[in-house]
Amino acid sequence: QNGCDSSVTLNLTINYSVIHRIEVQVCDTSYTFSGITYSTPGFHQNILGLHTTEGCDSVVIFELTINESSVDTIAVSSCLDYEWDGVTYTSTGYYSNVYTDQNSCDSTVVLDLTINLPYTTTITESACNSYTFSNFFLDSTNIYNFQYTDQYGCDSTVILDLTINSSTNDTLIISSCDSYLWDGTTYDSTGFFTNSYTDQNGCDSIVTLNLTINYSTDNHITITTCDTLTWNGVLYNSSGTYQHNSTNSLGCDSITYLNLIINYSTSNTTTAISCDDYSWRGNTYYNSGIHYDTTLNLNNCLEIHILNLTISASYFDTVNVTACDSYNWPYYPNSNYTSSG
Repeated sequence: QNGCDSSVTLNLTINYSVIHRIEVQVCDTSYTFSGITYSTPGFHQNILGLHTTEGCDSVVIFELTINESSVDTIAVSSCLDYEWDGVTYTSTGYYSNVYTDQNSCDSTVVLDLTINLPYTTTITESACNSYTFSNFFLDSTNIYNFQYTDQYGCDSTVILDLTINSSTNDTLIISSCDSYLWDGTTYDSTGFFTNSYTDQNGCDSIVTLNLTINYSTDNHITITTCDTLTWNGVLYNSSGTYQHNSTNSLGCDSITYLNLIINYSTSNTTTAISCDDYSWRGNTYYNSGIHYDTTLNLNNCLEIHILNLTISASYFDTVNVTACDSYNWPYYPNSNYTSSG
């Protein structure tokens, strides 16, 4: 203050703050350090309330890592039971175990367990003639057992209750006259014919028709006869065409047509009066009466000739007469005898 020079010498010592670097790892939530809670990962700095012996700050820089606990689920299907970490499970459900991972955090593993049991299935089937099951050809009715291993490794039993129905082949033997109607079709010739049906079991039923066709017959006959004809018990007395129905040797209709020609017998009568005898148609008759002779007429039928004959007997008597010049005899009118005798 007196205007004179004044020299000051500074003897300086610099002391440094202390920096501490640390790494911190926590699980899931946050980290509290020196009363302060940190919930985000990363680098954090904290100046401690402590000082070095030289009175400088003591600083902590830490790298915070927040590791998350893990939860994993494993799905397992097993037959009958399942062993996991020394424990045997026999029922379906969710089971969990807790482990410590490499970061010392909890690692929870959830076991989604399905326990499958062996099962038996019964199948009822009907088939025609044969049935194929799992590449097995079966052709008889029976109960079959098949063993399998399913996708879970369990035994699976399939019981096949199988009924085998057989297709049928039948033959129908028929004899018919002229034609036969079968299932809507008319057959008019002998032969074998088949139709296919479905029976009550859904199987084929084949019916073969062994058909014999016999035919009705008709005959035409012409008969020429005299006066009447008895034909099949019926008396006919006039010409015409007549029909008679019967059955032939094959059991079919037999129709006979009769063309009938009736020619008639004829007669004629001769009346004669004769003395002592009468010659007629080569015969000599001495007595009165009706006499007959038969021949054939132009139609080759009987012609009856009737003779109604009267025979008068001759008689002899002597009459002695003496007359003049001539004589007229009463027994013979117009007789005029002029000479003796």
